[in-house]
Amino acid sequence: ALRCLLLFLFICWSAGNTSPVTNNHVSTWSTEDVAAWVESVGIESAVKETIVSNHVTGNVLFHLDEEILRDEFGITSILDCKMLLDAISKLKSSVSGEPLPRLTFWEYRSANRKQMLRIIPLLA
Repeated sequence: ALRCLLLFLFICWSAGNTSPVTNNHVSTWSTEDVAAWVESVGIESAVKETIVSNHVTGNVLFHLDEEILRDEFGITSILDCKMLLDAISKLKSSVSGEPLPRLTFWEYRSANRKQMLRIIPLLA
């Protein structure tokens, strides 16, 4: 019940809160910019550490989904996943004029490491 209340309060608070890094084009954000944005929207520091350790850039951010967060990044808390995905969704709507960028091979690899570990041996 307390987690639900905290989630509700977070959503109400974040609805009127703007991120300090939303002025730039999201697709040009570095890993540090994404980490600053994650922190600015009130996501747990453990999630921020995961974002940094997986080298998530602004280009990769919009391609994250629950499966990648859970299976690739190891974020097991459903609440953390939902909060991050909700914040990403709000960010997407705030920059709706920007086209969704395509991922480079290296960006795709950073978001899908486990899948790449299964594919690469098949190429050898």
